[in-house]
Amino acid sequence: MNFDGRKAPNPDCPECFGEGRGYVFVHDTGNLPPEALALYAGVKEGKEGIEVKTKSSDKAIEMLAKHVNFYEEKVQVNVTTATPQELDAIYKKRMEETAKQAASVAHRSTRPKTED
Repeated sequence: MNFDGRKAPNPDCPECFGEGRGYVFVHDTGNLPPEALALYAGVKEGKEGIEVKTKSSDKAIEMLAKHVNFYEEKVQVNVTTATPQELDAIYKKRMEETAKQAASVAHRSTRPKTED
C-alpha cells in the first residue's frame, strides 16, 4: 500500500528489509486461449527487464502442415474414367473425411476452462 518508487526504500519494509528490491509478478498463463498457447513459450526476467518468449510462428505452421499431412512423402496418382455421378460420390466422400478431420483437430485444440 502507498508504494512510491520515487522515494528511498523504507528500512521497515517486510519484503525487501530496506534494500529496495522489487519483484515481478506474472499472472497465471494456464488459462490462455489455444491460439495464444500455441505460440507462448514463457516469461523470463533478465538484466534488461521482463521478456515474453514466443515460439517461432514459422515452426508452428510447419508442424501443423506436417500434422495434417500437407507434405505427403509419397505421391500416388490414379487416373480413372468416371461418370459425373461417380465423381460427385467421390467428392462427397472426401468432403466428409475432411470435415471429420477438421472436427478432430478442433476438438483437440479446445481446453477446458478452469474456475478461479
